[in-house]
Amino acid sequence: TVTTLANQGGTAIAHAAVNGAVTVLSGPAPPPPPPPPLVHVATAQLPSGSSGTVPVTVYNIPAGGAGTGLGAYDFTVAFNPALINVTGVNPGDSPFNFIAASRWDNTTGTVSFNNFYAAPGLIGPSGDLVVARLVVAAVGTAGSSTNLTLTVTTLANQGGTAIINAAVNGTVSIT
Repeated sequence: TVTTLANQGGTAIAHAAVNGAVTVLSGPAPPPPPPPPLVHVATAQLPSGSSGTVPVTVYNIPAGGAGTGLGAYDFTVAFNPALINVTGVNPGDSPFNFIAASRWDNTTGTVSFNNFYAAPGLIGPSGDLVVARLVVAAVGTAGSSTNLTLTVTTLANQGGTAIINAAVNGTVSIT
């Protein structure tokens, strides 16, 4: 019951009392939700005229029973072809230790690649996994850099259901 409600100057403030309830839960608080899956193109530094690899990693792949885990992906990475050229796409870690298909175009500055791991009743990998490694040649001058802009066309679990994700772009800096 509120009998008087007033401001700092003592003037009454009109009000209406409303009854409510408070519930106190016993036991520990529920765990926080898991972090969302991220598809991440790494950042690299390469001397001008050299070559190197840039890993593409999927982080926080959700686990579960049959039909879960990573089942397939299809990615495209855009880059500045005046600064780097893609010369290949190497496989990632098992079971994504092969590339189903890849295509790179050093005129337009894109590389697309995909893979799958599927069989009835299988559980795909969960957690963090390198799925591919871009092979790049630094053709630009020292001090320049290019963004590696990732587009995730498909990221799906073993059951074929899309995995909601966030894309994280990388860069290649030429030293």
